[in-house]
Amino acid sequence: MHEDLIKTLLDPMKTVRTSLEKGLTNRNYLIEHEGVKYVLRIPFSDASRIVRIEHEAKALEAVLP
Repeated sequence: MHEDLIKTLLDPMKTVRTSLEKGLTNRNYLIEHEGVKYVLRIPFSDASRIVRIEHEAKALEAVLP
């Protein structure tokens, strides 16, 4: 399902996508589109039971320059 969505949103001729097998609360994809790399994180339906988004945001703020 997610692979179909990625194909629909991004031109498959210009996009390389790799499923990343890590992630307790998200399905993660490495997307390279027109030479730029992104990580797409799609949360599992029960992710909110494991991690709170507010805590993730604070952790991200702590490590970003």
